[in-house]
Amino acid sequence: MFSSNNVAKSSISPSFSAPLNSRSNDEMVTRKGTQFAGRAAQSEPGGNLRSAQVIKPIPGAFKRADAVGKGDRDVFKVVLTAAAKVDIRFRNRALTPITLSILDSQGKVISFGGQSLSQAVGRGTFKQSLTGVLPGTYFIRLVAKATAPAKYRINVTTASLSVPT
Repeated sequence: MFSSNNVAKSSISPSFSAPLNSRSNDEMVTRKGTQFAGRAAQSEPGGNLRSAQVIKPIPGAFKRADAVGKGDRDVFKVVLTAAAKVDIRFRNRALTPITLSILDSQGKVISFGGQSLSQAVGRGTFKQSLTGVLPGTYFIRLVAKATAPAKYRINVTTASLSVPT
C-alpha cells in the first residue's frame, strides 16, 4: 500500500489466540441425499489483479470470512483517492500458514525499510497498521499451500488523513 518513500509510519504486531468457531456461508450441507448450498453473501474474491474484489467503502471498514487453499488465492483491491491510514487485522483459523502480501498496482510485493510486506501467518491473529499511504491502487493477496481450505477472517479499516496546506 506504499513504497518505501511514501509511508510515514508502519507497525506490525502479531498476537496469537484461539480460532473462531463459525461456519462459512459457502459450506455445503448434505441431508438425506439432498444437497443444499448456503447462498454467499458476497461474491468470491478473484484470484488475480483483474478479478480482485474491491474493498468498499473507503474511508470505512471491510470485513470478510472465507478460505484459501491449493489452487485458490483471494485478492482484494483497495483504491485510495486521498492519503490514508490503513489497518489490517487478519485471523488465520487453520493450522496451515496463509501468506498475506500487500501489492502495488503492478502486482509486486511492496517493501518498507528493506523489508518485504509479505507475511506467512500461522494460526492466530496478525495486525498491520500503515499510516501515510498515498493515493493509488493497492492489492491484498492471500495464498495457502494446504490441500484443504484454510479458513480466515480479514478486516480492513481505512481513514483519510488530513494534509496540512
